[in-house]
Amino acid sequence: MKAFCVLLLVVAALGEARAQSLIHGKDPAGSAASSNPVVIGGVGSTGQAVKLKLNDDGTLEIGGISLGDVTVSQAGAANAAGSQVAASTTAGTLVVARATRRTCLVRNLDAAITVYIGPAGVSVNNGMPIRPGESVVVSAVTLWQVIAASGAPIVATLDEYD
Repeated sequence: MKAFCVLLLVVAALGEARAQSLIHGKDPAGSAASSNPVVIGGVGSTGQAVKLKLNDDGTLEIGGISLGDVTVSQAGAANAAGSQVAASTTAGTLVVARATRRTCLVRNLDAAITVYIGPAGVSVNNGMPIRPGESVVVSAVTLWQVIAASGAPIVATLDEYD
């Protein structure tokens, strides 16, 4: 995650084309990158200056601390579980608690009825409304419940977890 944030800082500070060129070891003209390291300055949460330095050998330093070689990768969740639940005017389980949940996409498939989601004990007075056709993404690892304003609308979920 730190490497990804650092990469975002590089792209934000240099612009996408320049950052991509530097990451691939070439300057924008296509020749080998210069022997000078790329240095980006910023201010940390304590108000002190922080220096991000990308060396020619691909190593990264932040505030003088070497992170060594940095590999940025985006890996998906190991598992996914999809379901459709018929909500009712009584709170019921939408998705079970999962300690390794990354995200859960929740979509109200109904064309007219609003549903409400939340942790155990959700109600139409304290739940988060999902209007007809809307989707939300939740990431809390707790059990999620759903309750309908009326009728029996269908709510679809896609739970991603490790």
